Amino acid sequence: MCSSTKHDAIYVQIINFCVSNILTGIFILPLTVYQILHVWELGQIVCRIFVVSDIVLPFVSTIIIINITCDRLLDITHPVLHAWLFQKSLLKVIVLTPWIVAVITVIPVWTSGLMPHGQVEYGCFILMSEESGILCTVLTYFIPLIVIVILTFQLILSKLQRSDVTNCSTNTNRNTCDNNLLAIAEVTSTTKTIPEHYSNTDNAHLATSNADSGSKRATAGNKPVDIVTVCSVNIVYATMWFPFQCVSIVYTLCDSSYCSLSPELTQVVTLLAAASAGVVPLIWLHDQKLKGNIKRICGKQTTTNLQDSVASGETYV
Repeated sequence: MCSSTKHDAIYVQIINFCVSNILTGIFILPLTVYQILHVWELGQIVCRIFVVSDIVLPFVSTIIIINITCDRLLDITHPVLHAWLFQKSLLKVIVLTPWIVAVITVIPVWTSGLMPHGQVEYGCFILMSEESGILCTVLTYFIPLIVIVILTFQLILSKLQRSDVTNCSTNTNRNTCDNNLLAIAEVTSTTKTIPEHYSNTDNAHLATSNADSGSKRATAGNKPVDIVTVCSVNIVYATMWFPFQCVSIVYTLCDSSYCSLSPELTQVVTLLAAASAGVVPLIWLHDQKLKGNIKRICGKQTTTNLQDSVASGETYV
């Protein structure tokens, strides 16, 4: 039970990541398709909400990805620091921090760079200054991208180093056990106690197999989320958003006709970025243990809410 509650922070962060992607899929993706295939007739208020949400929600997902990668990296390299930073009492702070940081970062940059333009009856047009457009793209994607690449590389290296140390220690233990068995065999052959020799050898083999199986169970139990899954999420998410962000910053920096792309290519990179909200969460489904633990947390939360409601009803009566 202690091991299950120890890693609740990583499961709650994954749920938080899926929530941000669900909001993107429900609100951003349909409006993106609508804007591409249809003349915008939803008004400028919905247009502004759509544009701001299209920046804030992906940035929230990016921050959560950084948090998840830091969680796994610290769990391997600094377990004590990880236990202190991602303790269960700080779950609400861990959940709310990406949303607060995204709003505080995006809203001031977006509002300060907003440029007035004539009233447009049809169409969704938002004019921003060049400085604000570049700053918003750099802050919400390219700087986090560098952080994700560095953390992912360190996570892979730490995982490989840990695997080497585990294999080395396992081989050392096996060699020690084999040497002990040889020493027992020599002693028993000298004293000519053949039955005891077989008994000791069998017991030693049994103890060795039990120790190996116990260490494997402990290693499996301490792995709440597969490192390969985390790295796959990072790579797929960054890759699907990269073309759109590059096109955005090119359009901001270059006013020449040579920098303009075909409408079809712009639509493809836009849809590719929006589709990441539906593609990336599917990668988590490959981790069977992760799905089981998320169901456990959701079921536990439902039971707690039900008990609270029953208790409040009894108090009222």
